[in-house]
Amino acid sequence: MKLCQLKINDEFLYYGVRHSVFSIKPPDVLIQRIEGDKKVYEVNYYSLISDSSFIPSDYINKRINKEANKSNKNNLAYLDTLSEKKRDIVSKRFEMIKPILMFENIKEGDLLSSFAFKDIYKDFLEKDESILNLNKEKLYKRISERNNISTRQLKRYVASYKGEENESPNHGLDGLIRKHDIKNRVRSDEKAIEICHPKNSELVLDVIYTRLDEEYLPILKEAIEKHYLDKRKITIQNLTDTIEILCYEKNLKSLDYITVHGIIQKRLNPRIKQLLRNGKDALQDYLETSRGFSNQFAKAPLHIVEIDHTELDIDIIDIESGANLGRPWITMGIDVYTRMIWCMHISFEEPSANKVRKAIQHGIFFKRIKSRYNTINEWEISGIPRIFYFDNGPEFDNNHVRRMIDETLESQVMYRPVATPRYGGVIERFFGTINKQFIHKLAGNRKSNPKELGDYDAETEAIFTLEDITELLTTYIVDVYHHIVHKGLPEEFPTPTARYYQGIEVVGFPEFIPAADEGYYEIQLLPTEERMYSRDGVRMDNVYYASKENSTLISKQKNKYKIKYDIDDISRIYLLDPSTHSYLELPAQNPPAESITGMSRSTYKAITKELRAKGLLNIQKIPGSRDIIKGKALLEEKIKAKMKNNKKVRRKALKSGFKLIPAEPEKLQQPAENKSVSQLEILKNKLNYEKRQK
Repeated sequence: MKLCQLKINDEFLYYGVRHSVFSIKPPDVLIQRIEGDKKVYEVNYYSLISDSSFIPSDYINKRINKEANKSNKNNLAYLDTLSEKKRDIVSKRFEMIKPILMFENIKEGDLLSSFAFKDIYKDFLEKDESILNLNKEKLYKRISERNNISTRQLKRYVASYKGEENESPNHGLDGLIRKHDIKNRVRSDEKAIEICHPKNSELVLDVIYTRLDEEYLPILKEAIEKHYLDKRKITIQNLTDTIEILCYEKNLKSLDYITVHGIIQKRLNPRIKQLLRNGKDALQDYLETSRGFSNQFAKAPLHIVEIDHTELDIDIIDIESGANLGRPWITMGIDVYTRMIWCMHISFEEPSANKVRKAIQHGIFFKRIKSRYNTINEWEISGIPRIFYFDNGPEFDNNHVRRMIDETLESQVMYRPVATPRYGGVIERFFGTINKQFIHKLAGNRKSNPKELGDYDAETEAIFTLEDITELLTTYIVDVYHHIVHKGLPEEFPTPTARYYQGIEVVGFPEFIPAADEGYYEIQLLPTEERMYSRDGVRMDNVYYASKENSTLISKQKNKYKIKYDIDDISRIYLLDPSTHSYLELPAQNPPAESITGMSRSTYKAITKELRAKGLLNIQKIPGSRDIIKGKALLEEKIKAKMKNNKKVRRKALKSGFKLIPAEPEKLQQPAENKSVSQLEILKNKLNYEKRQK
């Protein structure tokens, strides 16, 4: 994957004129015209890279020159044409060469890669060995031994990846696709032994290979799992004695010390030995990046980002009816090194993989909030972090989320140790900060301790809408929080912004995703399913999607195609055309796209369920536009009947696209537009004033 980054002497196009970076002075850069008067002038970095006329050097050299061929590979998706089994082969190959690619970045002077290597690939370094003492051949050899693959094959993988990446940025993984079936890399006379966790036989820790006779496999497995991987820390000689007894019981010739020693020392993963034999002490050595990531572990901006969710301590109202909707969920990501907020997503949707996807999308793209909310500052931090740090919630431990991060973003996922609430403290402390320092000062707040509220009634005092809170929190983050002193930061760089600029001076501005690539990533971040293309098109959740231009996809063999979809808008899907290896947009045909534009998957299912309950639709029938209108009316009527004292139902109504007209409006907070707007403006002015004072 090729992200863009501006360093001194880098060239780019700006308003059609070639420029180069003269020097970096955060938050600005000095740029120089290469031709003409060669004038040097200062521009804001964020304004420069987000300008539509800005084209970085990689695009000049690799993409712009390919326009003549119309070879726009950016929308191609060879990977998604593979079966899951073949796709997994690509993933395994990529995992093997990732440390080599990162090591090459280190040798090119990328400090952030150096920090990340120590976190992610520490087990490739010998005791007391530094990255400076490591060379590429040593690394190839260690990866080769770890994965039971030749260094020559590893080098072929790296060359194929880099060749494809140079030809088409963002598509390096395509170079790892197997061109034809290959023989198993393990010798035909070698047999595999799965080494499982001593207390969980379903958890495979390692796979070792041996040329011993079949009868010895269960003996080795039992001896290693039950005796060697134990805190008693028996020696290899003790293990050999144990194996001798087990062999005697099976009437087999015992294995000698040299054979057992070779298996343990050369084939069993040393990390597994350390973790299970040394317990917590080894855990501290190997899982150092899982300890809440204090500042000492994060070495630069976007090295490590922690992401988590919480409910905000404030009630929200509907903008039109004034109905109290209860507390929204907020998903946030914080950059551990700077304490800057990297991403934010606020909605009534409870934690889910989709909410994680939306938050990550907010973080990797330019935020562009200064023009939207008239803030003093831009939300400067954006791009792809090297490490994503999550807790163990199911929305994070999700196959789609992991693959999205591992391969689409080419980053690393790390999880908080189970049952360790003290870890992950950076993001949790921030949640406490925004509630105490900001949310608890707003009308409608509920505070963490109900006793503090006294006679205050959040139910009736609530005046802010979801849009209000999103705008206010955004303003608070970029104009206040990023500029206040933080106890967790060094005294010489005590604010998140100061720390961010200090990091930039050391390692340069973070890599960023050019605006031209955002469409590509938006599609790549969507979830995937497989569907057939019949004469009616693709049927998905009782909607038919088709395009007249793509009738060639109809097949008698009933081929299945990869589909990407947005659960928040079912009016269109994206189908992977195996002949062009690119995604095609298929609008809904039945019901028509215009009748379900902006409708979520859950709302559509609820509508069809109501139609069936009333006998207006059978299971096989696809609803038409009139059916949709009728179904929405039935669903709205049903929701209104439950709306009176049920905030969850009110939220469901809004998510379904219905207006709230409460049965007893006098019992609900009425919209107070003047009051809401007035307080909103007062708060914004207060935030701006506080920022100016600092």
